[in-house]
Amino acid sequence: MSEAVARAKLSEVLRALEKPYGKVIVLPEEPTLDHALFLLLREGWDYRKAQRALRILQKEFVDWNEVRVSSPAELKSVLKELGDKDLDVKVEKLRALLASLWKERNATALEFLREMSPETRHRLLSNLGVIHQGIVQVLLHGLAGPDAALPVPQGAVRTLTRIGLIERVHSDGAARKVMEKLIDPEDLHAYLLLLTQHGEEICQAKSPRCGDCVLVEMCKFKRKIGLKDGDAEE
Repeated sequence: MSEAVARAKLSEVLRALEKPYGKVIVLPEEPTLDHALFLLLREGWDYRKAQRALRILQKEFVDWNEVRVSSPAELKSVLKELGDKDLDVKVEKLRALLASLWKERNATALEFLREMSPETRHRLLSNLGVIHQGIVQVLLHGLAGPDAALPVPQGAVRTLTRIGLIERVHSDGAARKVMEKLIDPEDLHAYLLLLTQHGEEICQAKSPRCGDCVLVEMCKFKRKIGLKDGDAEE
């Protein structure tokens, strides 16, 4: 596949992924904890809904400590306009992160991470135990500054490999080199976020939900409804 063809196909992939997930909205610079909570809200939601939920919480509560000590019923009440069946799960994840952070640091902020080494930041965020490594990597990238290289999560690599846009790679660095060659720098952030969400929710490693996939028609790895597992090869 030529570079021009690959670029055109990637553009088609981005347009397709924006349909279920929405366009990537780059938030204004937020405190690190606000960004972490936004990323938790984003899981399973598009960016517009996650941003709306964050803004409601910021408006209705004095600070994140008030959110921490509020009951699930109180939090669901202020977010009820979002009308999502997953609201219970979202509220519990937010409360779990705030409770874990309070237990670890007796605080509801993450700005202290800026004074730590990258290794210590990674260890502390991982030790909180309530945010997955994809979110940890995004937060670490933000703390490292705008010139730091974006991580390429495995879910993004898996999706691009299955639709035939990149060959199988075995390192984050190799994946980044391929993507930087095909994607304009200003678009890379949007591609990575959408591909990562798709990889986590649909194009999963062991049980891909091909029947729900908006990329299935361009995918070389198909498990369409009615096909046996043995009929598809990764």
